[in-house]
Amino acid sequence: MRLRRIHPRDRARRLPAALALTGVALCAVLTGCGGPRIQDHETGGDAAGTGTSWPGATAGQARTGCLDGDETVLGGGVYRIAVTDSVLPDRAPIPHNPAERLVFAHLYETLVRVDCDGTLQPGLAAHWSSNEDHTVWVFTIREGARFWDGARITPEEVRQAWRGNQDCPAGGRGSSPWTWFNAHARSVAVLDGRRLSVQLPEPQADFPRLLAHPATAVCARRPGWTWPVGSGCARLQATTPPPLPELVCQPNLHHPEAPSWKQLVFVCRPGTDPRDLVTAGAGGPDLVVLDDLRSREFYDALPGYRVSALPWTRLFLLFCPPRQNAPDGRRWGSDLAAGLKASPPGLIAWRHWPQPVVPPWTGESCPQLHGPVADRSAAPVAWNLAGLPLGPDALAYRAGVPGLEELAERVAGEATFAPTLVPVAGPPLDFVLQWQMTGAVLLAVDQEFPDGCLQLAALLGRAGWIQQAAWPEGSPLPDDSYAGAALRLEPRPVDPLARLMENGWIQPLGVSHRWLAVRETLGGMTVEFDGTPWLGGLGRLDDRELP
Repeated sequence: MRLRRIHPRDRARRLPAALALTGVALCAVLTGCGGPRIQDHETGGDAAGTGTSWPGATAGQARTGCLDGDETVLGGGVYRIAVTDSVLPDRAPIPHNPAERLVFAHLYETLVRVDCDGTLQPGLAAHWSSNEDHTVWVFTIREGARFWDGARITPEEVRQAWRGNQDCPAGGRGSSPWTWFNAHARSVAVLDGRRLSVQLPEPQADFPRLLAHPATAVCARRPGWTWPVGSGCARLQATTPPPLPELVCQPNLHHPEAPSWKQLVFVCRPGTDPRDLVTAGAGGPDLVVLDDLRSREFYDALPGYRVSALPWTRLFLLFCPPRQNAPDGRRWGSDLAAGLKASPPGLIAWRHWPQPVVPPWTGESCPQLHGPVADRSAAPVAWNLAGLPLGPDALAYRAGVPGLEELAERVAGEATFAPTLVPVAGPPLDFVLQWQMTGAVLLAVDQEFPDGCLQLAALLGRAGWIQQAAWPEGSPLPDDSYAGAALRLEPRPVDPLARLMENGWIQPLGVSHRWLAVRETLGGMTVEFDGTPWLGGLGRLDDRELP
């Protein structure tokens, strides 16, 4: 068979926005390297022009909030990027918060990248291919790929990095790629010095898009290095300490798109109000991401800055567990979204969004939705939950998320009784949801995948009761049919979202976005699929000095 090379950087070609991953748990055993024939795939179609437009886009238009980065910028310069969450080397390369997502995105690479409008692009892999039924995928590492220390990146390094990431605490959550893809299985094989293969138990027509998730980023631990060694466009030194409070990055000259700036300095101020970053006589950051309207208005009025809206990527969902909301005694069944649509929250950007995922799921076949769920691995005592006023009248929400306290108060105000608001910090809230310990749980769910099927799968994988409610015992499971080498998606026999939403167990309330405040003399930024700014091309638009 004649091979055809992929050209994923050609923006005139698009991958379909909602091709379904069709595996449940990718734990097949690789039986050999000489099996099915391999064919390359061309990109085609317009992701933004189908019926799957993301918030703010209409048919034929690009997703709103994407920065084109087409400005001509000057080389050199030291740029200070402020982040208001913690950034820790022992968590790299898997981000635990938006600040780490921003920093790690520049230090570590995934095999593929997906840009703001959904276009699949090469990352650490130069190209990829599959056999005719999409059960074997081969990824070719780009020629000359090297870590910061000059060591060559081999397929074995990729395999070992994936295994290490899967073993990290954040790597095993229900929304991670490892829910469906087991890096420890023999299905991942090294073919030669540049090629890595993954054999799947079922056809996966869009498998590469799963590998854009930051939990699949490649790094290596080295003796004497504080940080894991990566291959991103920015690099650290062996002696670079944790942010105290600054993390100084230089251009990675081994990278094919090495930045032209001199230094990128991440200024870490966990818990700081972004407005307090501007101090008398010291100026402010060159760039900062903002979560709330007050900060956006502050920087919008600040001389020398411009503020741009980023894509809509944070969805607010109300979960009403069946155990606490029996049909004859449900207390959280009112149409809360209608009231919020008429009178939106005042602290965050807000848009009514009836879809429970971003980007939207459009009813295509997604067999992996009935796959594994997050483990219930802790006890209430371990999370110090015994003293909290949990129960059917309680509304639990994550403490510290911008706008979530206000939204919880608004939701409680719509109830016909007097709910108890229970802020819960960090991972314990996932435990509360999994064990159905309250009448309602309010979550801010960030986009993690570029595909609607994967986002929905991650949502349903948060807890076993969610899947059980979506597919009660005896209901038909998702089913795909295949004719020859062509993938044919059959209509779904059961709509899991319709059942969840009709019963009030999941209520989508709205969607929000963040803002990017940047010096008006700077340009060259783009945005990743999940709204993370990409600063590899950052630079000055002219020769004016920064303050």
